[in-house]
Amino acid sequence: MRLEIYKTVSCRLPKSRLRRLASTALRMYGRKLSFRELSLVIVGANTIRYLNRVYRKKDTPTDVLSFDYGEIIISFPLAQKQAREHNLSVADEIALLFTHGLLHIMGFNHKNKKDKNKMAEAERRLLGYSGLTGRAKV
Repeated sequence: MRLEIYKTVSCRLPKSRLRRLASTALRMYGRKLSFRELSLVIVGANTIRYLNRVYRKKDTPTDVLSFDYGEIIISFPLAQKQAREHNLSVADEIALLFTHGLLHIMGFNHKNKKDKNKMAEAERRLLGYSGLTGRAKV
């Protein structure tokens, strides 16, 4: 599977790491996916808020959105902020958000405690550290 990366804001991304994460996630947790290309889009605060309002009916910014057709959208300003708050590098935070979005596309969720634990374990296995589901705000 090919990973296409698009940026609407100026930033540096750990592209090879993201491609490795996608490949590993697909190998470990891959189900029959209906798409051949995975897209990652890095956007600013206004864009992510607009998309969250349109697709989730929540008029607030969010850190990551994912769509079943293989697209993950990450807010770079929120990634920077969260990296500082959790003592991570921005690259680690981007990897975490990307992994979280990818796992959602693969069918993982965190609606109940059992599912949250499964998703948290998948994040830990892929990243080597606690993911978004280990944080209070999910």
